[in-house]
Amino acid sequence: VSQSFGTTAYSCEDICFIDALNGWICGYDNAITPHIHHTKNGGVSWERQVVPTSGNGNVSSIDFASPTEGWATTSSLYMSPAGPILHTVDGGDTWAIQGYTGLHYNYAIDVRDEGGDLVASFHGMVYRKKDPV
Repeated sequence: VSQSFGTTAYSCEDICFIDALNGWICGYDNAITPHIHHTKNGGVSWERQVVPTSGNGNVSSIDFASPTEGWATTSSLYMSPAGPILHTVDGGDTWAIQGYTGLHYNYAIDVRDEGGDLVASFHGMVYRKKDPV
């Protein structure tokens, strides 16, 4: 079954489903700006979420530990500072920049719940829910 996640989304860099209904897809749109789309109905429809970054680039990876808590990474030669790390606690209704990797390419993120302390890790860096934003 083929399903569309929007007419302006140009690329799909990563996709994450936390259950049969809740999923997120990320990449860049036809204006070469980052995008995240969310579905609450298994992909029947998708809603674009606001990505708090400036400059051209993409959201290159995304992962959720629950329907509400997740992280995403960005990749671009044109974002400054480089490598914004995005965090949400409301399913992506709002995303905040939690920190910066300082790297232009940030692919692959893994989110786990370790004893009630959510951890997002990639490139040898670890971000915890309890870290100050």
